[in-house]
Amino acid sequence: MHTLITFLIIFVASSPLFAQLDAPNRVGYPILIGIAENITDSRCASLGHNTTIAPQGVTALFYNPGRLARLPRIQVSMGMRAHWGSFGEDMSNEYIIDNYKGEYPFHLKVNHLTLAMPIPPATGDLQVIIGAGYRTVWDRGYKQEMSHDFLGQASDGRVSKGGYSVITGGAALDYKREIGIGASFSMPFWSNIKIEQDDYVENGDISGSFITLGGYANMAEDINVAVTWRQAIEFDIESELEHIANPPRYERTISYPARFSFGGEYRPSESFAVMIEYQTRLFSEVKIATQRINPSRSRWEEEDILNDGSALKAGLDLGFLQLGAYQESIFVPDKIYSQDPVSKQPAILEGYSVGFGSESVHLSFEYRSYTTQTGEYDSDWMEELYLLRLTVNQMFD
Repeated sequence: MHTLITFLIIFVASSPLFAQLDAPNRVGYPILIGIAENITDSRCASLGHNTTIAPQGVTALFYNPGRLARLPRIQVSMGMRAHWGSFGEDMSNEYIIDNYKGEYPFHLKVNHLTLAMPIPPATGDLQVIIGAGYRTVWDRGYKQEMSHDFLGQASDGRVSKGGYSVITGGAALDYKREIGIGASFSMPFWSNIKIEQDDYVENGDISGSFITLGGYANMAEDINVAVTWRQAIEFDIESELEHIANPPRYERTISYPARFSFGGEYRPSESFAVMIEYQTRLFSEVKIATQRINPSRSRWEEEDILNDGSALKAGLDLGFLQLGAYQESIFVPDKIYSQDPVSKQPAILEGYSVGFGSESVHLSFEYRSYTTQTGEYDSDWMEELYLLRLTVNQMFD
């Protein structure tokens, strides 16, 4: 059971919810790429991943549809991201000399396209806005190059494509630009993953839909608050290996719990604002059921894998310039491969961001990293990632 729990924790960590079960039983497969939700809006990302109070335009559809109610005109938005980084572990001690390290080469991807509009044109105190868009929620697009020293040097590489992507539709109602409520529904679209490594290829399809509810209120002249609730998501994942005789095929169901967010903003002027946000991470409610269809049938389930965590985010808006920082519990134990039972305490992902631009074009840069102890080798595993995001918005009368 100890081995199974460790194996499943690493399986889930490797993409947040859908890596292959046949990966080597070690931490060294993508954590930072996929483990945190993909923030498609450059401005929200630069404000420390504030997605409850920070959205100002059409991308609010994805994060807090209530904020969509503040949109005055038709808007179209498109965004892309680029990332690169490194990972590694020095396992050298009196019993073994081995270094495991790798890189994420530069990788570029378009990650959202969105449209929203008032219906009808804004009149009076009430305004209705509708919107629709495409985005990648959990991003699994990357290239990975690895090497390690053990009885000589070995190296390999991996290419992963796809992720969990959705089509989202929603609507919002605004009253006097002081109170807004909204809802959106997201369903999978072109949502799959393909992993290639040497002569090993795995294809997987992902399904799972969810509802997001949100709202905001202007509490005073310079104070705003916002809340969101995202429905629990049940992922159904089917995957199959290629290029081998009688390839194994898996069916997996992963239940990911609902999430609640609260955000606040103090904005004494248009060129200065401070934002904070808190999000739940109910990891204790994650449940995983895996069934191997062939070559032989087997089924196993796991739950209560990690303790609950949280996310705390902060942002500073200076008009043309934005700064942010966050700490977020991730679905990775803070200690792995110990002689004691595997830790149930989640590891912490830290990120720092900066951005600049206007309502039309915004560019942001982010650095994020996390470390977990690997007790068996008395060493630390660390991953770090650099991200560039670009969002382009266009208003129409």
